[in-house]
Amino acid sequence: MASLTAAARRASSQLRRPQLSSPATWATGSTVQRRSFRSNDLPTFKSLQDEFELEDIEEFEGDDATALGHLILRQQREYLNLFRKIELEVPQLKAFRRPFVPPTSNKYLTTRQLWYGGEEHPAERKAVVVVPVSKLPFSTPSALHKFKLLAGPRWTRECPKDAGLSSGELESLGKEGFVKISCEDLPDHGLNLKWCSDVLDRMVKESNDTSETFSDIPVDERHIRSRDRKQRAGKHHARRAKRSTIEDFPKEWLPNAGQSAATQTI
Repeated sequence: MASLTAAARRASSQLRRPQLSSPATWATGSTVQRRSFRSNDLPTFKSLQDEFELEDIEEFEGDDATALGHLILRQQREYLNLFRKIELEVPQLKAFRRPFVPPTSNKYLTTRQLWYGGEEHPAERKAVVVVPVSKLPFSTPSALHKFKLLAGPRWTRECPKDAGLSSGELESLGKEGFVKISCEDLPDHGLNLKWCSDVLDRMVKESNDTSETFSDIPVDERHIRSRDRKQRAGKHHARRAKRSTIEDFPKEWLPNAGQSAATQTI
């Protein structure tokens, strides 16, 4: 192994560029002579092949580093690379530095990210954004109604359990429900979070557009009733697939309906 390393050094020394004169000759004002680079200085394939002949390589005597030693050297090279980036590239980022401004009380948004303690996992790139609808900047009540229509099943009356909000915050923020947006299609968590933020901004901008309000379309809550039936947490009957509500009450049993029918008969 030692002879192989020495042969590689001899081969690389032939590829070195010619050196200029010493600095002492520069001080005296003498002209610097440059040696012309000739193609004969390059090693030929035959010479390199002779240097690395397997038959001429000496037997390994255990004088090389172990596999663990090479891993340690690799780790040190990675550290050195990071230190070089800190020394050379980090100062250039000062031009993009901005002071942190904490959000005010009228801007309420929570994000969630999964972390597996350094282990690579595809769920780490997923980003989840939960925001109370009552804190969004709507210009009119019709814009709030339009936003719920645009959100579809992403809008719920109750806050998601994984939003990270306390009970006191839920009472003050949950008047108009919550919107949950998630994305894991992009390769990085920051990109997925930016996508969720852009979608939320576009939804608010479209809701404040007064050209079409969709005020005659009711908010669809079938996803809420379907979730309650699947959870079976006291919001359904134990032996029935659907809990009876006022929507199932016969309309002909209502007092006004009976009076109108009697009036028509008379």
